[in-house]
Amino acid sequence: MADFRTKLADAVSSSREFSVAYDVLQRDSLSSLLNGTRRLSPALATKLLRSALIFAQSSRDSHFMLAQNIAYCLATAPITDEERIVCRHIMASVGNFPAGEFIASDVWEGCQLPWQLALSELARREGNTVLVSGKPELFTDFQRNVWNELQQRQHVSVRAPTSAGKSYIVQAFIKETLEKSDAVLDIAYIVPSRSLIHEVQGNLARLLEQLPTPPVISSVPRARPELASHQSRVFVFTQERLRTALDQSDLSLDMLIVDEAQQIADGARGMLLLDCLEDVASRMPQSRLLFITPGTQSAATIGRLLGVHGVVDVGTNLRPVRQNLIFVNFEEAKRDEHMVLTLQRPEGGRLAMSQA
Repeated sequence: MADFRTKLADAVSSSREFSVAYDVLQRDSLSSLLNGTRRLSPALATKLLRSALIFAQSSRDSHFMLAQNIAYCLATAPITDEERIVCRHIMASVGNFPAGEFIASDVWEGCQLPWQLALSELARREGNTVLVSGKPELFTDFQRNVWNELQQRQHVSVRAPTSAGKSYIVQAFIKETLEKSDAVLDIAYIVPSRSLIHEVQGNLARLLEQLPTPPVISSVPRARPELASHQSRVFVFTQERLRTALDQSDLSLDMLIVDEAQQIADGARGMLLLDCLEDVASRMPQSRLLFITPGTQSAATIGRLLGVHGVVDVGTNLRPVRQNLIFVNFEEAKRDEHMVLTLQRPEGGRLAMSQA
């Protein structure tokens, strides 16, 4: 059945009629920015909605992306409440619940899905609801997969596009780990630049102050009196500060999180990061390692460089938000200069928008 659904999605996405309708939809979704008029008819909107339902049942990320984009674009159009909750259902089908709730936030509460779709959406929600620190959290598919692996594995590599919720899930895991542990823990969170230290430290402080016994959160690599031995500690470092901490203290980490781990390939700073990781892996073999990378770049191979086995790769190529990248060019025609706008398609290629 899954193979049939994917083949059906392939057939729809490759049809000329769909391509033309999808182009119209993308242009219409930006008409308010371009002072253009809408060309999407109600009948065409309905056909695109049905196409998105087909894409959402496929097994490929590329089809999920098409389904999401159609739902996002239709949400900017004057569609009915019934169509809007179908857009929400499409988002739920690909595991993007926050976007679905946003799209249908103004829908009349009496507007309901057909019972078959309502039941499948309810089952999807229940499957993605996870207890975090004793409270139910509704995760995307990617976040649920990451959470499950973090519960079971010692070493995990997490890869996903920006805005996929990587940092949120990792910080929630830090909180739950501290909350469940009876021991005093030392955790280091490595960020690629000093400018990010304050941001991450602030986020962790707000999150972890809710714990009965909040940990000390520090970005200072040298030992300080207030970093008491009876209290868990969370350090937010760059690789330079981590090197200083490893050299000048008896630091023993229970968990090491490396954000933007792909920077291990970036010249001198990358070599320094690798040196720190090798030090941690040899001196603290019990330490949990968690690597975070953007896009499709997996950090699981770093484990082999360190002699660490069993690094599990969890990733997605699906971006949960829609970002419009518009290119502006100027062309001359009959002594006049025209501004030509083209939209970078999320699935690749460009779409001509207008000429001003």
